[in-house]
Amino acid sequence: FPETSNLNPEIERLWAYAKIQELKTLVEQNGDGDDFKEAIIDISKEYEIITDYTSMLIVREERFEQLGIGYLYS
Repeated sequence: FPETSNLNPEIERLWAYAKIQELKTLVEQNGDGDDFKEAIIDISKEYEIITDYTSMLIVREERFEQLGIGYLYS
């Protein structure tokens, strides 16, 4: 098997979604879950998944530059 494959990127997103759901359950069960929340945020940003702790803003690159906002992709 190859070390990495770009043939099925949706599988990685499915894993990320399942991991986020698992972490959300831990937050609900444990109450204070700042570490879990941070992990949810990190995963959601990496895989571009909207969660209760993240959102997505879609604007043109020029608008980001006008507002002085950094963006993930150029």
